[in-house]
Amino acid sequence: MKKIVVCAAILALSASSAFAISASGDAGATILRQLEASQAGGEGIEFGDILHDGTGYDCLLDCGDSTPSASGTVCDGAQAQTTGNTDRAGKWTLTGTQNQGYLWTIPVSITVNLTGLDLVACGAGNSDMIIDDIDACELVDDAGGLLAGVAPAKTGSFNQDDTDENYIYGKLNVDADQCDGVYTGTYSITLVYS
Repeated sequence: MKKIVVCAAILALSASSAFAISASGDAGATILRQLEASQAGGEGIEFGDILHDGTGYDCLLDCGDSTPSASGTVCDGAQAQTTGNTDRAGKWTLTGTQNQGYLWTIPVSITVNLTGLDLVACGAGNSDMIIDDIDACELVDDAGGLLAGVAPAKTGSFNQDDTDENYIYGKLNVDADQCDGVYTGTYSITLVYS
């Protein structure tokens, strides 16, 4: 009986080692460069000097307005701009890891407000304006043209280098009772790898 138990134990050990296997797996990591988004001084959205005629109208910038232009922003109706005007879409420099995609969230609208003594002189007139119909394009990268996606969520990719130059543009809404003076505002964007 003792021999049978010992033989059974040996058979059990042999059987369990026959079903055991060994395998190996891979391990790794990808380090992505810290994302950066910057807008240098003088590269913000600029509609320029608009000669107001006392009616309400819209003024448009588009992707082609990526550099200061003496031709002026296009306004509907009979509005004109002063000579020497410079308008431009807002330029953003985005930096990240080559060949990585990104999601760039831009604002749906931007408010610009009358500042300083111009605000005091405004009285009962309209002292703010809305920029809406905002979109973005990419002019410097390999492909160029409109960024994919529907605003405010735009997608792109860092291709041949680590930097993309993108532009934000839109429509400025001018009211009939818009006060004259300098209007300024700020807005925020977000940038994440996709």
